[in-house]
Amino acid sequence: MRDHIYNQTIINRVPEVDKIECWLSDLYKWMFVNSDCRPISSFFDQEKQLYQELEHILITLSSKEQIRGKVLRFFSQIEELYIALELDIRAYLTGDFPFQTKAAVIAQSSGFFATFIYRVAVLLQSIDTPEMSYVACSYAKRQTGIEIAPLAKIGESFTIDSGFGVVISQTVQIANHVRLANGVVLGLSHHLETESILVDDHVSIKANAIIGGDHIHIGKHCIIEQGCIVSESIKANNVVSVNQIKKLKKNKKPLIIKQ
Repeated sequence: MRDHIYNQTIINRVPEVDKIECWLSDLYKWMFVNSDCRPISSFFDQEKQLYQELEHILITLSSKEQIRGKVLRFFSQIEELYIALELDIRAYLTGDFPFQTKAAVIAQSSGFFATFIYRVAVLLQSIDTPEMSYVACSYAKRQTGIEIAPLAKIGESFTIDSGFGVVISQTVQIANHVRLANGVVLGLSHHLETESILVDDHVSIKANAIIGGDHIHIGKHCIIEQGCIVSESIKANNVVSVNQIKKLKKNKKPLIIKQ
């Protein structure tokens, strides 16, 4: 029986959750925090350490022959990752958020931290380490109360205001300059074949709104007001309130707001 238990630990390849979470925290600090003004030589030493730690983590998830290539692919995309995150930070600073500096966003915004983890998880998916990407997103959920599936697709300049209770499922595609408030739920299903939601550019979705259903498209420049439950597409340039939805349902009309 001991042989069977041992063999199952080899077959199952369960990731070392605590080490992955520590690595994610260290990666965040390396990319954004330099409070002691360490020299650039130290910065490169820390990158090397992160590289080696990722190799060690992947030993439990991949064959030795594949590890080096996967780690190289991850770190080759660091600059692209940083550019995407800088656009997210800029969106916090240009919107009416309570942040005056980049440092404030980095140090205080749970929404930005969750977005950082999500974008790292996407890179981890791209190097064929799905187990690690799902651990990353679970870590973000525990730390921030924000759940973003690593298979969701999120564009540039994405922001989450406060953020606790936000859920974005793997069936969701979000375009550029989209803002979510706390308690927003996008996608009620985890099955790609049963649901798809597209949130277009410059959409704002306010607190506790829920969007779920098959083939939903929220058009550009829409505002979904607080507490709305949306199950049909919304055309561009509309403000959707709870009262509008109630009126449409009372009249038994489909929830497609006309321009």
